[in-house]
Amino acid sequence: PQIEGVWNFTPFTKGNIYGSYIKETDRKRERFNIQARNNSEYFLFGSSFNCDIKYLSDNTYQQDYAETTALWLKKEITSQATISRTIAGFKNSVIYERKETF
Repeated sequence: PQIEGVWNFTPFTKGNIYGSYIKETDRKRERFNIQARNNSEYFLFGSSFNCDIKYLSDNTYQQDYAETTALWLKKEITSQATISRTIAGFKNSVIYERKETF
């Protein structure tokens, strides 16, 4: 099964989420793909929050199930999240980034 969701509550938040799940009975394993993107200009206490999250259950999921050759060749996925807020005229940001190489 697959699930896809889109939200747009401008100017507060907008984004999308996509997920798929595959149970391979012949190999007796469960595989999944989760992707989400969010952009919130008005987050907690006057901050903004942006994220782009990608997660795969294993390193061969893309080669086995991707519909385009470009995704088959992709050997790295990157997820990131950023929270920013201006305090006393200075912009402050906290950034988290996760890279997974196959």
